Order: sequence, then structure tokens, then C-alpha cells
Amino acid sequence: MKTSRFMRLPRFDSLVIGLTLLCQPVLSHAAAPELPGVDVKDLDDAEITILVDVLEAQFDPCGKPRSLMEAVKDSANCPIAPRLANFAVGQIQRGQSKRQVVKELLKEQKRLTVKHEFTVTGRPSVGPATAKVTVVEFFDFQCPHCKTVASKVPSIVKKRGDVRIVYKQYPLEFHPAAKSAAIVAVAASGQGKWQAIHDLFFDNQDKLDDALVEKLAKDAGLDAAKLDAGKAAAQAIVEIDRREGDAAGIEGTPSFFVNGRLVDFEELEQAIDEAAKAK
Repeated sequence: MKTSRFMRLPRFDSLVIGLTLLCQPVLSHAAAPELPGVDVKDLDDAEITILVDVLEAQFDPCGKPRSLMEAVKDSANCPIAPRLANFAVGQIQRGQSKRQVVKELLKEQKRLTVKHEFTVTGRPSVGPATAKVTVVEFFDFQCPHCKTVASKVPSIVKKRGDVRIVYKQYPLEFHPAAKSAAIVAVAASGQGKWQAIHDLFFDNQDKLDDALVEKLAKDAGLDAAKLDAGKAAAQAIVEIDRREGDAAGIEGTPSFFVNGRLVDFEELEQAIDEAAKAK
């Protein structure tokens, strides 16, 4: 069974945190460069100047020999660049100094570009095991946004033949029935009932509790004896999934990884297509 590990990308520790940041003239909104996909409307002129300085000082996160600023302008070939630029905007709006913005930006860049490996054996999945692209989703059955995307993810995968989605459990502590639902769902997958129980739990999310979890398992046609016998192994899987999610630094659910790299749901289709084209 695989365990989580990180593959560090080169160069992060040598990036320019300690450079002396020179004073430059303050830019106005009119004079600021065009930044596709970056929301700067709430920044004042001094903050625009800080943003431009930061983007020009940092490297392209996609590995080309150019600045982050140039990568933002070429977002079609580096979709993570506008995401990082918007992160920098948020840091500036919080009143962070230029040096602190750079420090936090590099942390975020590392978080988004590190490639993770996850245990997929024994996890519910849709799509061929040999697929070139693997989407790993960490989710919680009581997470409202997880329910919102639950019907959308399979359709994204079905549009593309060489994609597999692997579902990993990440029950949040403040959702009282999430862990029991996760355990039953994993056990249900061993009886070929994953999709049925997945849909039932989300359809009844607003009233889900431990008692309803057991009732829905019965409604889904699960063999009760096999379910009980499989719960210990299912619980071990849920606990491993949770640890792997923590190790990957996920901050909430749902969280998606395409071939090991964290992406926003809004970027999922594009990330899948890019991974499919990669050699």
C-alpha cells in the first residue's frame, strides 16, 4: 500500500525572499499592466505598485525562464499564475508588507505545485485504473459544497475517456455523522454499492445522522452482516485518507488533485485536459 510523500520542486528555497526591494514610483490603475484574471479593482495606487513589484520579482511557477508577471499575462500556458497573483492581492489587502507578501506567496506556490502521491487501492473510483489522468477528490458527506459538485464531477470525467476519479474520505470533526457515513460508504463500495450509497447520503444530507446512515445503508440493499464485518477495514481506510489529506495540506472540502497536484474545482476541467496532453 502506498503512503503519502512529497516531491519537492527545485528552486523554491532559492527564490528571492531576501532581495532588497527597491523603491519605485507609485503606479496608477491606468498605468498598471493588464493582468488577465487578476482582480485589482479594490487596490489603491500604492497597493498596485506593491503587486507589480512582487510579480516582477518572482519566477514563473510553471518553470519557464521568466517572471511571474509574464506568466500571468500568458495564463493560457500557466493557469496557476493568476491564482498566485490573486493570492498576492489578498495578502496586500490584509495590509502585509511587501516582504511578507513575497514570503506568503512562496508558501502558497509551494503548496499548489508540490506533487503528492496518495493511496488509491481499496478506494471507490470511477474510470479505468490505467487512466493517464487520475483525479483524487477529498470530500465529506455533510459538506454542502461537496454536495453541489457531486453530480458535476462524474460528468466531467465521462466527457474524457482516459480519466479516473478516486474518492477519498475527509470527514470534518464538526460534522457529527460524516465519519460514520464515510465508513459505511467505503464498506458499501466492497459490495458494489458505492454510487447508490453516495447518492443517498448526499440526497439526505440536511438530515443525515448516524441512525439515518444505517437506515440508508439498508435502503441501498447492503448485506448487513457483510457491512458490519467490513467496518473495521473501512474505518482504517478513512483514517488513512484523513492523514493523507492533512499531509497534503488541504484546508477544506472538497479538495481536488489532478495527477497529484492541487487544483480548484473551477480549474478542474482545464487541469485534466492539460494533464492528458502532457508527455
